[in-house]
Amino acid sequence: MSSSPSPAGPDVRLARPVSPEQVRGLLAGLDTVIDMHKLTDQTRFLDAGADSLDFFSIIAAVQDAFQITIPDSDLEHVGTIQNLVKYLNTKLP
Repeated sequence: MSSSPSPAGPDVRLARPVSPEQVRGLLAGLDTVIDMHKLTDQTRFLDAGADSLDFFSIIAAVQDAFQITIPDSDLEHVGTIQNLVKYLNTKLP
């Protein structure tokens, strides 16, 4: 009997420092319309097919997985994997 995937998605390791691979693993486990093949570290989530609801699902999943609150005022700074990783590594203990 296998265990069900965690809310952070299967095989996501929440080690510090946060890596782009961790964020990709988290995103791959979400039910969004993001085309993971188009998503590079610098591609904006919205340019990879995500709509605003998908973006907020991503933010909610990141907040749950990393036990962090991302204030609305910071959302404009986390629109790519690269920026999200940088943000998390600056804010997480």
